[in-house]
Parts: sequence; structure tokens; C-alpha cells
Amino acid sequence: MQQGWIRVHRSLMEHWLHEDKPFGKFGAWVDLLLMANHEARKMPIGGELSTIERGQLFTSSLTLSARWGWSRGKVERFLKQLENDQMMERKRTPNGQLLTLVNYSVYQDLNTTNGHQTDNRRTSNGQPTDTNKELKNVKNEKNESNNKFSNQIAQVFEYLNQKTGKRYTGRSEAQRKFIIARLKEGYTVEEFKRVIDNKVAAWKHDEKMNQYLRPETLFGTKFETYLNDTETEAQRARREDHELHEQQVAAIRAAAGIDYVE
Repeated sequence: MQQGWIRVHRSLMEHWLHEDKPFGKFGAWVDLLLMANHEARKMPIGGELSTIERGQLFTSSLTLSARWGWSRGKVERFLKQLENDQMMERKRTPNGQLLTLVNYSVYQDLNTTNGHQTDNRRTSNGQPTDTNKELKNVKNEKNESNNKFSNQIAQVFEYLNQKTGKRYTGRSEAQRKFIIARLKEGYTVEEFKRVIDNKVAAWKHDEKMNQYLRPETLFGTKFETYLNDTETEAQRARREDHELHEQQVAAIRAAAGIDYVE
């Protein structure tokens, strides 16, 4: 077995590779290491300020399910496996789960074989490493992507708002990254519009599914599936009924000279 260290920066969670789902178990474990606190910090939980210690994270099965592209049942089974293997401890609360990664310091603290801590700020020849430069390069790559695709991103958000009646501003980096990832894969604005049209037809008038007309869902890992979806007869009939109703309401408004009709 090979020995030694590689350094993994948390900025990798913003890389397009992190969007590839579903995760494998190894990827999910590494993601937990990346998410865990590297130092204690306070956060509000259930109306109270709680301290999350080094090597801990506060999350939920629902959050991890979305991050990893897994079902909540698979998330729970995986966390149970980690517990059984004594890799993790967890405490359930009404607001989520507190996960404690066992031996977090063993994974994160660089030590030499004789027990002395290495200076992770220097290379083997004594020259300072340039961690700040590495981080700057990642940020520059993100900014270049934003600038390169800014026009396409704006078109996608404009069309999404037009078709869903929602008000996405396009300023959220968490939402923009899904669009950028698909654009980098070669998808066009017209294909984004087709996905929006397909899922609006299927979900807009469905009270349960309407909430999923959002960038995270539409432009995530199921993008190609949604792109090839076709409207069923039932969906088409429901859409046409709603469109007819909206037209009738608009006609009533126009005839009555009012802006709103109950």
C-alpha cells in the first residue's frame, strides 16, 4: 500500500467534478471530510447557538441525499456503515444530525514518522508552498467561467422566470454553477429552454412537483433525461386546461378593467 499525503483543498467542492452524481461511497466519505469543521465554530441550531467542534459537521439525510445524488435510505445505510466501522459517531436531533468523524486529526494533521509535526507551509527543499496561489487559480477559473457564459446564463434565467413565474436573479453562485457545468459539457441555450419547457409542462400545475422547477433540479445530473422527456397526454390535457383558465381570467380582467380577479 502506498504511503504519504496529498493535499485536498475545500475549494474542490466548487469544481464541476463535484457535480457528477451519484457519488460512490469513497466520494461520499471524502465529501464528509471536506465538509467537517477544521476548527470549532458556532452555528444556530433550533433557535440556540451551538458549538460544532473540529472534525464535526451538522447536517441532515435530506441535505446529503441532494449532495450525493442518493436516496435518503441509502444515505442512512451508509452512515450506519460508518458507525459500525467506528469511522463516525452521530447524534440525532429534531433539527438534523451531528456527525463526528473519528480520528479526524489523523486524516488532517501532517506528522513525520518520528512524531514531529511537519511544517506544511514548506516544501521538501525548504521553499514556501503557495497555497494562496492555488486558491487564487481556482477562483480565477470560476470568474472566467462566469464571464465566458454570462450571456447564456442570463438567457436561461430569463426564460426560466418567464415560463415558471418565478423570480430567480441569477446572482446565486450555487445556482449558476449547475448551468455552467452543463454549458461546459456542450449543451446549448436552446437545450436548456427545451428542458424548461418539458418540466414546466409536467410540473407547473402539480402542487407537489412545482417546487422542483428550480436550477438545482432542472440543470443537475438528470439534465439529459429531462431534455429527452416528452409530454404525456394527461399532462398535455392538464396544461391546456390551465392555459384556457388563464386566458378566461385575462379576458375577464380586460373586460372589467381591473388588474386582479379572485
